[in-house]
Amino acid sequence: MALPTNYIAEIKRILDSISTNLPGYVTRQSQKRMIAAIAEVLSRAPAVVERKEGEERPEPPINDGSTILCVQGPTGVGKSLGYLIGAAVAAKLQGRKLIVSSATVALQEQLVGRDVPFFVKNSGLALTCAIAKGRGRYTCHSKLRRAAGNAAQDDMFGVEEDASEKANAADAKVYAGLLSEYEAGRWSGDRDELPNFLSDKSWSAITTDRHSCINKKCPDYGTCAQMKARNSVRQSDIVVANHDILLADMALGGGVILPAPEDSFYVLDEGHHIAQKAVGAFAQQHHVDAGKLMMQKLSDISAKYGQSFLDQSVLAINISDDAEYLAESLDEAYTMFANLGDKFFADKVWRFPENRLPEAAETLASNIIKTSQSILKRLAEALEFLKKQDSVLSQKFLSDLGFYFGKTESIYETWSMVYEKPVDGSMPIAKWVAIDERKTGREKGSVDFVVNASPVVAADMLVKSFFEQAAGVIVTSATLMTLGNFDQLLRETGLNTLLKTSLLSLPSPFNHAEQGEMSIPDINAGAQDSVAHTAAIAKHMPRLVEYSGNKGTLVLFSSRKQMTEVAEALPAWLRSILLIQGDRSKNALLELHYEQIRSGNPSVIFGLQSFSEGLDLPGDACGHVIIAKLPFAVPNDPVQETLSEWLEAQNKSYFMEIAVPQACLRMIQAAGRLIRTEKDTGRLTILDDRIKKKRYGKMILDSLPPFRMV
Repeated sequence: MALPTNYIAEIKRILDSISTNLPGYVTRQSQKRMIAAIAEVLSRAPAVVERKEGEERPEPPINDGSTILCVQGPTGVGKSLGYLIGAAVAAKLQGRKLIVSSATVALQEQLVGRDVPFFVKNSGLALTCAIAKGRGRYTCHSKLRRAAGNAAQDDMFGVEEDASEKANAADAKVYAGLLSEYEAGRWSGDRDELPNFLSDKSWSAITTDRHSCINKKCPDYGTCAQMKARNSVRQSDIVVANHDILLADMALGGGVILPAPEDSFYVLDEGHHIAQKAVGAFAQQHHVDAGKLMMQKLSDISAKYGQSFLDQSVLAINISDDAEYLAESLDEAYTMFANLGDKFFADKVWRFPENRLPEAAETLASNIIKTSQSILKRLAEALEFLKKQDSVLSQKFLSDLGFYFGKTESIYETWSMVYEKPVDGSMPIAKWVAIDERKTGREKGSVDFVVNASPVVAADMLVKSFFEQAAGVIVTSATLMTLGNFDQLLRETGLNTLLKTSLLSLPSPFNHAEQGEMSIPDINAGAQDSVAHTAAIAKHMPRLVEYSGNKGTLVLFSSRKQMTEVAEALPAWLRSILLIQGDRSKNALLELHYEQIRSGNPSVIFGLQSFSEGLDLPGDACGHVIIAKLPFAVPNDPVQETLSEWLEAQNKSYFMEIAVPQACLRMIQAAGRLIRTEKDTGRLTILDDRIKKKRYGKMILDSLPPFRMV
């Protein structure tokens, strides 16, 4: 399908407008291809269904991949402007919203503070933009006013988890100041714009959740910060979100935090993170003993206050009885885990054998699920009743019961996931118990047990709750491909099941063969002999740094232990110019690095995996990237251990299926730190000879930029 003529005309007009308003701007060929591909894919979306007020929305068509595009755009392509032009044109011409989601707060801030305003200002399009945040980032006007009036009463229904952290007169003074700022319009109610610091505990007293919010029935609905923000999101043409918010909206059914999926086009920037983010978003956990204490408090306040505020003595008594029974069941669970002994918690983690509950725990788990489900049903009745009441105390009781609803929901969802029986051949659920040592608060020095359940891959969930529901999706990043193809991304996201999904890999605008060189020196130590390898790196590091001259050197390690041991073994002159990740904040480290480079002195950064992505060191700031070791992931957490076991049972290799593609992705990211502009030059050095001796190493090597070998 060719790009419609009205799209072509609008894109040309925008590019002409940007060129006029920004002298010297030249559209790169790769960027033009990206714009055209995005606009063409999104132009296939079915027309928005118009409906009159009060009419039910018809069931939207299932997206079969026809309006989904995965596009890899290397550094220098100009991805942000490329996808904003292509997707905004399609959204504008079709009357849809454009939702741009990033994986990191840094990129989200860059989009809101720089990229989107630049695009809107210079494109000639009359577009509005808003940033999407979760409900918990905003204050509740009603709760803020109550807290300012008497913070000391916040615990009257037992919500505070630790007596040492109860609100006091000092809190009330802070709340009063915030209330004054909010009602005067000097503070928006957004926690990120707070004029004063508030701890998580103090903030929780003045925010709300979906269970206790009464929406339009609230007398403060018209001045609600969260509702104002949500209305701004709904009315804006472009919404900037992050993957966590996007996944939270999916979990709620879509169209709750963000505009409805069928009315929206999505751009997932840093899209290579979405699959792993989804695994975390669909995971569940709860603290057993803390849950027991919560249920005891719920039982107490229901018995003590329920009949007064609910006007339904039977409902209050039933909630109290159920909560007491659930507390007893959780106490049994605590005892069961405590009796497992230290041998089961060698690393403070115990995975359920073969992802199945022990036989002795089957009945207990079933009881916890049934009782928590009963409590949720009764609490829902109580919340609906309280939402119709007008008194301040009734609203406080509503808020606190909403808090307990959320705690009970966590218990129910966690144990339901743990109880789920594995099906032969299907992807497993990782299930484990972890020890949490209490360092503060109640029973300091004791432990609690944390029950966890998580999918090992979230592909099915992503497809059913997001990709099939969205009008169109663009997944983009500089690193979507591994080992020369999109296979890993498609498997992890489930897009391999949507056969009409389009794929595009754009060429780099840089001439890597001329701008960069690659060295794989023989350091006479294999990476699998960690002691000898560490010693060899330390021995060769002075010579490698001297090669960099007065340009910056970035050395990337796959383990903190090796990074520390190498640093300690370096000569004094090299340690004096060394900056180590973790010794100071990232911003402070980079400021010092740039200061040393500007002064004409060399500077060396030692960093871990997180520094191989999102770190921009153009020009003299980085003339040499050194990779100490191929960054293979070891399946040493319950989720990866479970996945590894499952793959082995399917006669597949975790190493080849997961570890090698992940290492390839990380190597591409690390190599990408070297050449950031058309004028950059430098060297990539790899101190792991497996990259040229092993078959998988050669596969990784072939995926790296085509630097000339030296």
